[in-house]
Amino acid sequence: DIPVTSSNTTQSENSVFIDPDDAASLINSNNSTPNPSTGSIYGADAFNSTDSAATWGGTYQGAGGGNSGDPTTAINNNGRWFVGFINNNSGQSVAYSDNQGSSWTVKTVANAPSGFNNMLDKNHLWIDNSPSSPYVGYLYDAWTTFGGNNDGQIGVSRSTDAGNSWQASQHVSSAVNAGSHNQGVNIKTSPNGEVYVVWAIYDSWPSDENALAMAEQM
Repeated sequence: DIPVTSSNTTQSENSVFIDPDDAASLINSNNSTPNPSTGSIYGADAFNSTDSAATWGGTYQGAGGGNSGDPTTAINNNGRWFVGFINNNSGQSVAYSDNQGSSWTVKTVANAPSGFNNMLDKNHLWIDNSPSSPYVGYLYDAWTTFGGNNDGQIGVSRSTDAGNSWQASQHVSSAVNAGSHNQGVNIKTSPNGEVYVVWAIYDSWPSDENALAMAEQM
């Protein structure tokens, strides 16, 4: 057991990613909140280790500034770090760093539908680092959309330029006809660049999930 931080904060819903070119180097992001709670949060933070998790540096503050949490992480083949999260407008954003967390650039991936309590929630981020893939370096962000015309559906957006810009989102889950909503999305890519998006189907709420579904992009 190695503490990631000695700060007086709570850390939950963590995400860890290992540098594909240096197995001793990794980043970790968590939902970071003051302790005791003040009703506010720091959001998805950014910690890192260069010695296989024996020691840690970084910050309990939000990567690139305060955000609304739900952290997910990635590192590309050029060493760029990524932290994805729900932004303070309830949409999706990704922050990236080219200097091991000394500074961050934040990009908006997608906006939440207008309306009270609408948001893009329970997100996951993935990067294609396969040298045999024609899409090596592409980033994929996915989430559940709450509100609007795609309420309860899984949305996906792609970046082809290392997180600098993001394409218009697509919703990929309507064919399963969930009775309530789709949630808990996870993304992976194959060695040849196929994209697989998997999530849980909820036919009622708050009942447990009924099945898993998958969408594939060739």
